[in-house]
Amino acid sequence: MTNSSRVVFVGALLMLTLSACTNQRTVDMVSSNHGDTEGKMNTVTSSGTEQNIVPKEENSPSSQENTDTDEMKAIKDAQELLELIKEKDSDKLLRLLNKSARSRLDIEGVNTIIEGFDANFDLKSLSVQINNDGPAMYPEGGQYEFVLVDKNFKGNHEENSLVIRYQEDGGIVYHNPYIQYFPYAEKLVVKYLDLIDEGNTTELAGFLNPDDVDVPDWVADDIIRNYKNFFNSDMSVRYKNRFTFVIEDSKGKEHEIEVIYGAGLLSIKDEFIPNF
Repeated sequence: MTNSSRVVFVGALLMLTLSACTNQRTVDMVSSNHGDTEGKMNTVTSSGTEQNIVPKEENSPSSQENTDTDEMKAIKDAQELLELIKEKDSDKLLRLLNKSARSRLDIEGVNTIIEGFDANFDLKSLSVQINNDGPAMYPEGGQYEFVLVDKNFKGNHEENSLVIRYQEDGGIVYHNPYIQYFPYAEKLVVKYLDLIDEGNTTELAGFLNPDDVDVPDWVADDIIRNYKNFFNSDMSVRYKNRFTFVIEDSKGKEHEIEVIYGAGLLSIKDEFIPNF
């Protein structure tokens, strides 16, 4: 690990995060009539009207029609997911998300997902826009990318990206950081803080150790010392926004840390972690 690193990976999840998206068009602009002109060549006469001069073969299969049908299904599924979140219907949302065999969510995790969306989006104005030019858009492989847009929307980033992937067994996987990672973020921070508060060097170093990086005990010692020097009373965790949490004590001292996610891993970014 480089000397400039203050980010320590601390655990693995089962899902793969997908990148944010760029250009998009709204769901309302998606036409259900794309297939009507498939296979036809149009020309414009002097009067400005279009005439079909090469008729479509009646028995020829239309891949465009299939693509449109699959896209409309993806749009419907994205809208259904969003409506359950906006309605805060945790029971139905749990059933929807657990259609995938890879999902291991319980009702507590689903409630946390809803809380994450509620805290970071304006649910009343939240809608989905399909992103045909997004890097994760791959209709041929059963994968569709959307952008989550509300009245506060300022630009595309990973946290307002939604990717729906259809599995061969009929399952559906929904990719979004607030679905994949947010249910585990606060638990990670609480465990981190508990180990610091206990002053347990060995367990803290082990907690900070991923499979491929050895975090030495002296790093854990420095973290514990930094927290003890900064805080003079019992510490607690408060959620701020996105993946940022505030550590605070009864005397009003505050210290922010951030949970970093990606490639199925969660990590803690903390200025109290020494360079190593």
